[in-house]
Amino acid sequence: MAPKPRAVVKPLAARISELLQGLLVVRDASAAINAGKTYQAIALSGQIRALLLERRKDASPLLLTILEELGLSHQIFVMPSYSGPDLPSPKFHVLGPPITRTRVLTAQVPLALGDLGAHPVVSVDGEEFDLAFIVRLLANKGGGAHYSKTMPTTFAWMLELASVPALQIRNAIVSLLGQVGEALTMAGVEMLHQTAAWEVFIDVGVPAPSEGSFIEYIHPSLPMGLSVGLTKNRQLAVEARGIDAARAIVVVEDLLDWGESHQIHIQLTHGDNLSAKLFVSVDGDTVRSTVSSEVPVFLPISSIKEFNLHVNGAEGGSWNGSIALGSMFARSLGPSSEDAKSLLAMRSVAEDPDRKAVLYKVGSTGFSASGQGDISNSDGVVMSRMSSALKRESPPEAS
Repeated sequence: MAPKPRAVVKPLAARISELLQGLLVVRDASAAINAGKTYQAIALSGQIRALLLERRKDASPLLLTILEELGLSHQIFVMPSYSGPDLPSPKFHVLGPPITRTRVLTAQVPLALGDLGAHPVVSVDGEEFDLAFIVRLLANKGGGAHYSKTMPTTFAWMLELASVPALQIRNAIVSLLGQVGEALTMAGVEMLHQTAAWEVFIDVGVPAPSEGSFIEYIHPSLPMGLSVGLTKNRQLAVEARGIDAARAIVVVEDLLDWGESHQIHIQLTHGDNLSAKLFVSVDGDTVRSTVSSEVPVFLPISSIKEFNLHVNGAEGGSWNGSIALGSMFARSLGPSSEDAKSLLAMRSVAEDPDRKAVLYKVGSTGFSASGQGDISNSDGVVMSRMSSALKRESPPEAS
């Protein structure tokens, strides 16, 4: 008999990657149900069970667990439990919907996402069933995780394939699952808004342009990172890479005069469908470009100190130029008023041609290891004024 494989604990990064993949299944299945593809309830029921309801010795609901470990919570709105007179015929009633992110009906009540599984959503012959029962019924009996030869007597009518009322009831349950799927998707969006929505400001000149990345944030053990550099045509290029290697890339089509300094503003946000949006503007929005990715890019700026920072090219990279770095900072996105203040502060920087800058000559580099704040510079790095730094070095001759 072969020995039982030894179990290891999955790291948080691996579980976040699994969560993002699960949320994409939920998003796509919910959208398909809204488009009439009711068979997607099979996939959706399995993911709802795994993300919201899983209760086993070796597993817990993935979405709730990750939210807790990140110090986050999520609230939804549902209809309260029914407490009126006996419901009339027909004896099947849906009780919980609409399930929404914000209150859309006066009668709706707030509910913590973790309590949704215990909330009554269906009444059959006067007996109420909570969401956890309905999801497990479909997941364990109807193919979300298993197919079973049996069905609880109370729900035997679901087996009447030729019955129009039974079909309508099945569709009502599928619609219910679609609303739950949308609620889980929005919980994922809120997680991304609170952990992976940020902006970076860079005041930089490039006296000797080259192809490659002149600034790179690289996580020491994960594929996450942020790269800022130039294409072979000297166009500004920005790439954001997420925890599971998902990426968004912006190439600014406008050709910039790299004999002058530029203020680069980079922003990562996510839409209501989990899609990543990477925005790049230059010199106070005179030049701007945006790209959207169908998948989320989980790149938490709050842990930027855990990244290795490379200035004027990373080891093994193609960059062979020089830059004059005036200032650079990153921050999580906050209220719009705070965002506006940051933009105004960055724009005021460009008004001082004698502001200080660090000139990285061709072949010189700066590096800050994970967990350290200060940048260690190699030989060939000098303090200067931005206006002077841009005149010190000409581009390397073409080979």
